[in-house]
Amino acid sequence: MGRGNKGGIFQPSAFIGSSHAMQTLRKLVEDIAPSDLPVLITGETGTGKSLLAADIHSQHHTSKRDPVVVDCTSLSHEIGSVQLMGQVAGLSRRDVPLTRGALETAHGNSIILEEVSALNPELQGLILRFAETGFVQRIGALEGRAVNARLISTSIRDIDDLVETNVFRRDLYHRINAFQIAVPPLRERRDDIAELAAFFAQSLTRRDDVQFTNAALRVLLEHNWPGNVRELKNVIQRVLTLNSSGRVTARDVSFLPSTQDTEQEKSAQSEDPTGPVSEREWIAAALKQHNYRKGTTAQYLGMAPRTLYNKMKKFQLD
Repeated sequence: MGRGNKGGIFQPSAFIGSSHAMQTLRKLVEDIAPSDLPVLITGETGTGKSLLAADIHSQHHTSKRDPVVVDCTSLSHEIGSVQLMGQVAGLSRRDVPLTRGALETAHGNSIILEEVSALNPELQGLILRFAETGFVQRIGALEGRAVNARLISTSIRDIDDLVETNVFRRDLYHRINAFQIAVPPLRERRDDIAELAAFFAQSLTRRDDVQFTNAALRVLLEHNWPGNVRELKNVIQRVLTLNSSGRVTARDVSFLPSTQDTEQEKSAQSEDPTGPVSEREWIAAALKQHNYRKGTTAQYLGMAPRTLYNKMKKFQLD
């Protein structure tokens, strides 16, 4: 059945970054979170869909309670309806002791349907009925109960395609998709990688002095990150577990494949003779290397030109 997210603390790591994509995402969340509209969050694995769903809930008036979270991929075909709807007390239905299902438990709260596209047709019908009527009828009951719960759904799959192939109900899709948020993959916001790496380094070690060499940052920027932010966190954790010096070099992250050609990869993985650098020094060195051509430097650093201009202003590199 549904579960509460114990602890009530949601880490914001997936949404750190000054890129235009992250600024836009944070503004969307700020605008939509206080409403009661159903939200559908889409994105690749590791982008932070569950984190975003929890963050949307945390900014809602129901946030005094933890949301009810349902992993739709784990709902049993045999008792999934009971897990969602509950059952009449004392009803003999194998060894299922539930009386209240996830939907009823979420009354006055948010219910997060993780990977909603995994629901089978029967369970899709139950969610649709709830979304349309606001009533939940326990298995074996003659009457329904009014339930007021906000629906927040996530999906790694393209539900539009599933609708077109009749795998997912079109009417349910429109019910859960009053507002859709697409979380961008990390490779589409490379200018956030250095900031995320620094955040994970600090949060994992409780140290503020962990530094990355130019070459190490270059390797991180050239990796394609198929596992997105989750993969980046795991990489930083691995590196800092094996190297406690507080200085991350290209050798430490050399296991990462590069998206660039062989010569660029070799250059990125060579040791930086200048040693550890701050973000200001990293950007200053890149500007000097490219004769202060801002467009070329932004491309080299994997940043949007506007982001580079903002950082130059911040670090007084104009």
